[in-house]
Order: sequence, then C-alpha cells, then structure tokens
Amino acid sequence: MGTRAEGGGALGIFFAFGGAAVGGIAVGGAALSIIAIGGGACGYYALGAGAVGIHSVSAVHQDPAARDFFQKYFPWQAKAFTDK
Repeated sequence: MGTRAEGGGALGIFFAFGGAAVGGIAVGGAALSIIAIGGGACGYYALGAGAVGIHSVSAVHQDPAARDFFQKYFPWQAKAFTDK
C-alpha cells in the first residue's frame, strides 16, 4: 500500500503491480484502475483477455480508441491483442 505498491493484493495511489492490483495504473491478474492491464482488467482503459471498461481491448472486443491508446503508450502490451 502506498504511492507504488507491489504484491498479491497491491493498493497503490499511482502504480500497483500484483495479483489483485488497484491503483491509478494497475497491472496484474485482476487489475482495477483508470488504466488497467491484466487478465481480468477493469478500468476506463482496459487491456487483457477478459478486459471490461469504457474503452477496452480484449480477446473478443477491440475498441478503436483503446487500441490506439495502448499502441501509443504501452506498445509492448498492445501487440498481443492487435493486428496492426
């Protein structure tokens, strides 16, 4: 817990990395955040196999705005889900 948190249940103000990550930018299996990257990501911008959000890139749905966002700011992650 803090401005940057790591661990199984990470709760961070800015960054969170862990199994169940909650923070400004969260990366983890179950990420919950404004920008979420993970298997079950939930956020305004979400990237993951089962991503849910306003703008999401998942295995079954690719929002053009989210795809452009992740290709610009997280190009190493976006390659797994995009065909560009």
